[in-house]
Amino acid sequence: MKSLFKSLVLVMLVLAASAPVFAVSESAVLFLLISPGARASGMGEAFVGLADDATAVFWNPAGLAFQTGRELTLMHANWLPQFGTDLFYEFAAYRHHVEGVGTFGANITYLNLGKQYQTLDTPDPVGEFTSYEFGISATYGTLLSENWGVGLGLRFIRSALSPMGAGSEVGDGKADAFAFDASTLYRFPFAPKLSLGINLSNMGPKITYIDASQADPLPTNLKLGFAYKLVNNKYNKLTFVADMNKLMV
Repeated sequence: MKSLFKSLVLVMLVLAASAPVFAVSESAVLFLLISPGARASGMGEAFVGLADDATAVFWNPAGLAFQTGRELTLMHANWLPQFGTDLFYEFAAYRHHVEGVGTFGANITYLNLGKQYQTLDTPDPVGEFTSYEFGISATYGTLLSENWGVGLGLRFIRSALSPMGAGSEVGDGKADAFAFDASTLYRFPFAPKLSLGINLSNMGPKITYIDASQADPLPTNLKLGFAYKLVNNKYNKLTFVADMNKLMV
């Protein structure tokens, strides 16, 4: 079992290392990298090695494997309020455990980019529209052993930036894409307070707004981290966590 775990970790790292590298500015739908959850944000966004609540659908779907019962989490945030009152971010996640099968999760991420104005040769607007992006995900986590969980996620992405192209471009600023996540979470038998998590997220084909030659890569991201529960009793909890993130595009 240890050999299988090491092999899985090695395969995920090789996939990450062999992925094509682009400039950050070349990737699209960066809203997929916005970190949800007040708890995880308060922990410095280091949560992949812990992932013990419904936000595991984002941080590490393998964390669902160790969770039972049902949980719903909701989040609303005014996004960059200094630039406008109509920018906001929404996140909703739900998990449901099925005995003998595993734990299923679903989440919706929505970013409203506000009202935009169309202009021609003059600064006066000739039309207006609203820009937004959203992703709908289904995730699944299951235990391969008492200490080892794996997780998978499938995501539909919709980006609606503009109903028209820029200048003479054929097409518009709307595009759809699919992506998937693969993750693992391992709790060491010789150190039950220590866990290691890995999540390779947003893998998939490029997203196309105008044509294939102008397609943009998805923000594929590798998260690796661990958590160590220094104190874990009825009245006090103290956990040390550390994460490493590598944006592959």
